[in-house]
Amino acid sequence: MRVENIMSPAVVTVTAATTIGEARRLLRTRDIHHLIVADRKRVIGALSATDLARAADDHAVSEVMRRKVSCVERSASVREAAALMSGNGVGCLPVVADGALCGIVTTADLLRAIST
Repeated sequence: MRVENIMSPAVVTVTAATTIGEARRLLRTRDIHHLIVADRKRVIGALSATDLARAADDHAVSEVMRRKVSCVERSASVREAAALMSGNGVGCLPVVADGALCGIVTTADLLRAIST
């Protein structure tokens, strides 16, 4: 099975200048746990609720985002994605095609894939 079969193409993104308060609001209102920081379709960072926990609302997400983000190609196997997530201790991976963001895969997606 390939990542493109289990990923969500509806990625919620923010820019590096987005405030922590706005990022928290997005997580809460969209009922999600991860945001991808992007410049156009290029991934420049990632955020989780944990990353935002200790930051002031009026600061930019660029101050707390993880900058070294592993991405996975949409054609990669689910096993490769799971190994990347496990090896990097992350709960999500941005999915790219030719370097452009096209989806997101989370631990929940992986669990659903192996339970069916």
